[in-house]
Amino acid sequence: MGVAMMGQDWNWWHGFYDCKERYNDFMEYSRDLIKHNKKAYRSPDYPNATGNTNKPPEVLPRTK
Repeated sequence: MGVAMMGQDWNWWHGFYDCKERYNDFMEYSRDLIKHNKKAYRSPDYPNATGNTNKPPEVLPRTK
């Protein structure tokens, strides 16, 4: 949107800045996990978060 409207401030602050902020948060979280020898949080409600490649039943089409 910012590029289409020639909004350089939009491109910078809502593009690169948000990306860099999320990257910094991720790196801080990662370093803390490594420092304390912990595993990352894995959401049990997120489909396929366990590494299983089978589609969850709520995604499969229903058959009669």
